[in-house]
Amino acid sequence: MSEEPAAFDWGYAFDERLREVPNDPVSMGHGIDWLCEQLERPGLSLREQARLAGQIGAYGRMLGRDALALAALQRALRIATELGDQRLLVVNMLRLAHLEQWQGRFEESTPRFAWAIQQCEEHPELAGLLDTAYQHAGKNAFDQGQHALAHQYFSRALELRRQKGDPELLRSTEHALAMLRCPGS
Repeated sequence: MSEEPAAFDWGYAFDERLREVPNDPVSMGHGIDWLCEQLERPGLSLREQARLAGQIGAYGRMLGRDALALAALQRALRIATELGDQRLLVVNMLRLAHLEQWQGRFEESTPRFAWAIQQCEEHPELAGLLDTAYQHAGKNAFDQGQHALAHQYFSRALELRRQKGDPELLRSTEHALAMLRCPGS
């Protein structure tokens, strides 16, 4: 696979709704197009196809390219299931639930987040994803106005992220908790 051009800006910030807002939507869009081209290259392993499809799904959601995001995430989930890769399955299920959350399809997103949390709690090899599952379940609750539940999820994510010691993850969760205290700030 050719190297990813450094010119693409994959960065984003969080808005008052705790949603990712791309720093440069045009650049990210070009990056998604490049990922789509890479995905269609012959000879890619199933694992590489799932990785690329998952990225397309995540970035596509951020740009509102919902149909592309959904198709890519469904592909990633099919491959993860075919490979029997539980980690890949959970990661892409979280991405699909996040897309559904943004679409206001909470009847679908909420049980998917609950499933992901359960998987991470039950399988030690998935424990490293538990903070992410709680963080995103918190955003899902936040979008539904369930602030007490969101606070529970964010607080649990914060505990786990303190153990990880990743400053960027800590900032993200602290920002989410701050938004609960001062909505709109």
